[in-house]
Amino acid sequence: AFDRRYLQRGFTVMLGARKLAAEAITGGNPELVYCINLDNLLAALSFKRLHRLGYRVVYEMADVQPVCLSRSLMGCVVRLLESWCLRRVDLVVITSPSYYTEYLRKRKAFGGAVFVLENKVYPGAEQMSRASIPQQGIVKVGLFGQFKCSRSFDLIEELGGSLNGK
Repeated sequence: AFDRRYLQRGFTVMLGARKLAAEAITGGNPELVYCINLDNLLAALSFKRLHRLGYRVVYEMADVQPVCLSRSLMGCVVRLLESWCLRRVDLVVITSPSYYTEYLRKRKAFGGAVFVLENKVYPGAEQMSRASIPQQGIVKVGLFGQFKCSRSFDLIEELGGSLNGK
């Protein structure tokens, strides 16, 4: 993993995304791909287009990276790639309303679907509604990235346990 070494990160992600594309082609088309950060989003959209896959794409904008605000050549390239990607996503997940007002709307003129998912455990999260769990099919619960909050992990583990093998 390279921190802010965008060319190296992009190359590494593209190599890893080949595996995702191969699995999607041989194992069936996923319904949705959830991407965190721009490099993963670019890879998912590129392979969706290249292999004519029909999955929807959700982009979680965890942070606005400094390069996206830079006037450098790399900043211009990254902003162009980000604009290309934003025109092709089905939903952008942000952790603060100001990401929309100050960045997506003001700097990108983005008018697509946005969902604010604040990074916190809400009161009453323990009372997850069983009505929201599908009665048919298999439910996949994923853990992506790194949790710094043990309560979040406990909630995912509790949800998984409540699915009775589904």
